Amino acid sequence: MRRVVEAEGGADIGLVCTGSTVDPALRARFDAPFRLRYGDGEARYRGVVVVRASDPARGLDDLRGAAIAWVDPDSFTGYRLPRAWMREAGIDPEAFFGASTFTHGHDRAVAAVREGIVRVAAVDEQALLWSRHADELRVLWRSDPYPSPPLLVARDHPELVPVLASLADREDCLAGLGATGLAPSSWADYADIPPIVERGE
Repeated sequence: MRRVVEAEGGADIGLVCTGSTVDPALRARFDAPFRLRYGDGEARYRGVVVVRASDPARGLDDLRGAAIAWVDPDSFTGYRLPRAWMREAGIDPEAFFGASTFTHGHDRAVAAVREGIVRVAAVDEQALLWSRHADELRVLWRSDPYPSPPLLVARDHPELVPVLASLADREDCLAGLGATGLAPSSWADYADIPPIVERGE
């Protein structure tokens, strides 16, 4: 989404990661009138750090030198948030872990742990719950809840807002996003995100 906006300015509706809400280009061109709502009725989500269910680790200290999968550098739950937590705990992720890789998908990060490619991964808890293999993994850390990803609408197309509002309870239209609906939102809901993103660099 961000690359499209910067390169062409051609998108009028877009779903972005919570971590991308810090981007001033997005805030200048788009409003954030909705965010995803999940099966529990909440429009919030969490980051988790996972290992295989059979892994003997009981905490992060047991994973020193382990290979880790991150989702991608712009991912809030799959990169910035867990790294911010680690730094707050006095851990430098670059020095603490062994090999690290970007999978460019939460589902791929889950699969990398399940298949033994890496020992640990940071992912979106919702993506873990959607996975058919969630019972094969164990959560070592779960973040506080944060606002779920926003659905953006171009400021110069306000007529799109009521159209999207009509889909707010249409689970059949949103299931592909792992959501059951849309909740009202605004940029103000993401006020706590910038310092987390910065710490998670």
